[in-house]
Amino acid sequence: KIVFRKLQHYYLDDTHDSVLILNSDVTETYHQQQRELEYVKTETKRVQDILDYISSGVCVLVMPDPDHLIIEYSNKQMPRLLGFDEGVQKSKDITRNSEKGILEYFTNAFSGVHPEDLARVQAAYKAGYSQKQFTVPNFRLMTNSRDYIWVTVDAVLREVSEKGKIFYGTYRNVTEEIRLQDRISEQLEAEQKLRRQATAASTAKTDFLSRMSHDIRTPLNGIIGMSRI
Repeated sequence: KIVFRKLQHYYLDDTHDSVLILNSDVTETYHQQQRELEYVKTETKRVQDILDYISSGVCVLVMPDPDHLIIEYSNKQMPRLLGFDEGVQKSKDITRNSEKGILEYFTNAFSGVHPEDLARVQAAYKAGYSQKQFTVPNFRLMTNSRDYIWVTVDAVLREVSEKGKIFYGTYRNVTEEIRLQDRISEQLEAEQKLRRQATAASTAKTDFLSRMSHDIRTPLNGIIGMSRI
């Protein structure tokens, strides 16, 4: 059996010739601390597993000012969304990783935004800087393969520190939703085009019958009159 003890000493005079030594048995206290530590580790691991395997990318976003955005930490799903090694979850991990391209995403989270969406996204973050929570609606984000996915970001303020404002950001892949919306829009446009064509055909038919009726009726009136005579 291992016993843990705590030794404390106090000098009883200024000459340090006399010392008071206290020897305390802290075995139970130590074991209790170890149990609490293991519990905390287990709970932390459980929460980490939940974060890593949900379908959205979860990040700790740092905004030193309204115009800059840094990813300080992400769950494993965020690198998966971007097509990078899922082992890169912190900025300090990048130096040990072969895929350096993700460095830009950590040091400047605007770097992968599609040029056509960049101004709108930066304006949304700038407006959200002074809020407790905000949403950046659908925009395109470049992946490791140089193509783009559509994402929506929901951000919630966690704290304000010397580094700036820190937000929890959730990146949700909405590429399939955008594609579905595009297909629906194309179908609606095709249906409207067919409807316009059908309306035009109906109008042309009505106009043709009206003209034919008038053009036939005029000579028939003459023929009918002559027949009566």
